[in-house]
Amino acid sequence: MRLPIILMLLCQIVYAQYDKDNPHNSHCNWDNTRLNKNYVPTDADTCLYVVSTRHYHENASHFVDNEYDSTGSLHYFAVYYHGDQWTAVPKNNLEELLSCRAISPNMVVYTEGLGRTFTTDLDRGTRMSRIYGVQTLLFDWPTERPDIKPGQNFRITYTVSNLVSKSYASCVKQLAAFKAKHADRFSSISLFLHSMGNLLMMHGLQQHYFDSIAPGTFNNIILNAACVPEKDHKAWVERITFSQRVYLTRNKHDKNLNGAKIVLWQHQLGERPRKPFAANAIYVSFSKVLGLEHNYFLMRPLLKMKPYLKEFYKTLFHGEAPVFGKEHFKPESKDNPNIIKCLPKQGDFAIGLG
Repeated sequence: MRLPIILMLLCQIVYAQYDKDNPHNSHCNWDNTRLNKNYVPTDADTCLYVVSTRHYHENASHFVDNEYDSTGSLHYFAVYYHGDQWTAVPKNNLEELLSCRAISPNMVVYTEGLGRTFTTDLDRGTRMSRIYGVQTLLFDWPTERPDIKPGQNFRITYTVSNLVSKSYASCVKQLAAFKAKHADRFSSISLFLHSMGNLLMMHGLQQHYFDSIAPGTFNNIILNAACVPEKDHKAWVERITFSQRVYLTRNKHDKNLNGAKIVLWQHQLGERPRKPFAANAIYVSFSKVLGLEHNYFLMRPLLKMKPYLKEFYKTLFHGEAPVFGKEHFKPESKDNPNIIKCLPKQGDFAIGLG
């Protein structure tokens, strides 16, 4: 009896991540995505930097697939969005990728979770750039295989995350080296990991892949709605020395994380973190202002209704530190200044968009 329930929950976890709200006129798919080595971008194009861990098929219309390149190779693309078309221009390395266009002073390295093909990842990355006015570097890893069942896809993604974590760390270390060489190119660089994307950070820290990165290299690291085990998180989170600040967001009502809790038989970090807390992290709870939402940082109706949520993320993505203690964001107590509760104003309510 338990197996059908688990499969039902897995389906919910996968498909609930597809936010129906869309700031574009159409969703990115293979019909409006192409590879063009000779494309000349226009000033009107939104430029998305992409580092992909998938197999690259240079001569195919679907030029990357839905599987992890087990050689550990990273594939680099400057992807230009204009007129509901995404045009990918391949690059040889990160240096070439980041030098192909004037970089916005604030960069976010964005890593998604379960249920992402290459094109849905591009769509989300484009939204991030446009909503928050930042330069997005999308770290793309395969978390959706449309030809297999959701339960199998979940298991494969969970397992392969351990391998992908080494590729993620390689990307982050390359970016750290680029920043050291071109310090004047950036005002800030922050790392943002959503949902199961946090597995890459967790595994990488546990295996010491980030140890060579200089302390304080990045401005903010945001572990958002983390779909990773809550238990013993203090040990690996406190290994984050390469960022000036670390933020961990949670929502105890999050339907995706509550589903994962039942399937995996353990509380998830973005749902219900418990003591002992990491001394270097600021824990921000949205439980009093959100319903079942999991993708709240990209949901335009929600961000419009609750502008303080957008302002919170915008502040982080621009490399700054939010000021807590005023209006919506209050420390739990003087004894726990790193435990922050986001509080509603009168008439505010959670709408449970999903």
